[in-house]
Amino acid sequence: MNREMLVLAAEGNREAFHRMYEKYSPYVHHRLRKLVTDPDTCAELHQAVFVKLWERRALLKNVANLEAYINQLLRNMVVSDVYRKQRRDALLHSSYEPGDAYWICQDHTEFRECRHLWQTAIDRLTPRQKEVYELVEQEDLSLNEAADTLQIAKHTLKNHLEVARRSVRTYLQQYL
Repeated sequence: MNREMLVLAAEGNREAFHRMYEKYSPYVHHRLRKLVTDPDTCAELHQAVFVKLWERRALLKNVANLEAYINQLLRNMVVSDVYRKQRRDALLHSSYEPGDAYWICQDHTEFRECRHLWQTAIDRLTPRQKEVYELVEQEDLSLNEAADTLQIAKHTLKNHLEVARRSVRTYLQQYL
């Protein structure tokens, strides 16, 4: 896919995004079949990859290597799916007593509160720090991949990340 089409897709051009889908759909399907044995899960993840690409299309204009970006996205989504299924299976197979319902709800409430505090801490970052933090910490891109995506020097990225991590940690320490 040429650079111009990638920029158009990043700007929300549906035709350009459709071309990207047509070009990379077989590749994504092939990669998923190597990573996932269940055909239904493969189909779900295939769709989810392109939904995620569409939701984060604004980042595409900074992507230097779309295939590498898609590979990283695939890996992250497969790992998340496996983790989610393991958690679900653990909950389904665990034996809770009726009195445990309070503690389960309490844990869930605390988790939501912590998650909200963490998101608030991230939202307080400068736009560049937030962008760097999300790519490295939430999307699991390597420092090199994140620097390439943002088209900045790795050293600059490291500086932004260090300040962002310190800021998030300091904010959370006030409440936890």
